[in-house]
Amino acid sequence: MNFTSDNASGMAPAILEAIAAASAGTAAAYGADIFTRRAEAALAEIFERPVEAFLVSTGTAANALALGALTPAWSAVFCHEEAHIHDDECGAPEFFTGGAKLVGVPGEGGKIAPDALRETLGPLSPRLGQIGAAGRAVAFAGDRGGHDLFA
Repeated sequence: MNFTSDNASGMAPAILEAIAAASAGTAAAYGADIFTRRAEAALAEIFERPVEAFLVSTGTAANALALGALTPAWSAVFCHEEAHIHDDECGAPEFFTGGAKLVGVPGEGGKIAPDALRETLGPLSPRLGQIGAAGRAVAFAGDRGGHDLFA
């Protein structure tokens, strides 16, 4: 498998077939369609609460828009130093956050090491709460497999 970018390789046949089947007929636009409702119902079951889904066409769009919604322009996103958002998104996270900094943190196997995070945050601690790129840790991003989680 190659997780570099969903824009750089072909689509799995099952996905292409599902898109072709979904394209038959008409559907309401802008999230008012049955597909969005199904996604929201599935996510609500997983998270055990109502969920609103905003479906986009690529992982890059999903990652960049999620970070843009969560991260003020003057803050930082702490992620593994080899995280997909750090190495493969071509500046989209920085663009959609309005300039928030991506700060790579080391760790084995694509996982942030707690000691490395403490070491990275250590010099920033006196500045937490101040305006500045180092002033706020908002999102933590995952592995090189293209799966990024934001908190």
